[in-house]
Amino acid sequence: MIHYRWSTLAALVLTLVAGSPTSPRAQAPLAENPLGLVAHHITASVTDVDRAAKWYQEVLGFKLDVRGSRNNGAFQFAELSIPGYGIALVQQSTTPDAPVPAGPQGNRWVHPVFAVADPDATFKILKERGANPRTRGNASPVTTFLVDDSEGNEIEIVKVEPARR
Repeated sequence: MIHYRWSTLAALVLTLVAGSPTSPRAQAPLAENPLGLVAHHITASVTDVDRAAKWYQEVLGFKLDVRGSRNNGAFQFAELSIPGYGIALVQQSTTPDAPVPAGPQGNRWVHPVFAVADPDATFKILKERGANPRTRGNASPVTTFLVDDSEGNEIEIVKVEPARR
């Protein structure tokens, strides 16, 4: 069971700034981003949309916006968000009771990256919530790390980049 305090959860959500229009990356000069693109959301293929949606809500603090299905249940989806960023989780099968298998033919995406003010503190919070964050070495304090969601999709957490001048 995942345990956390809502005040801690709220603080974590407020520090997630990936794709936020106020993030330093989004404020790059127009010459560096001529179309003014800002991260909006990512879509992940999952084997159990309800389990994945619960994980994103309880571990990362996303809010469930929409949950639905199409094609007699063969296509299940959940849309979740935090301020400035969203995740669409999709579960596809040929029949409602035949989910897409995990592995090379199942879950796929290029991992999303979230920026936070204090990756070391975020690492500790996620560990307390039952996640299994890992670093790419023994850096202390932690400045970047990886964590897998309930479906095995890799998520990267990095330190907020300083504003460019």
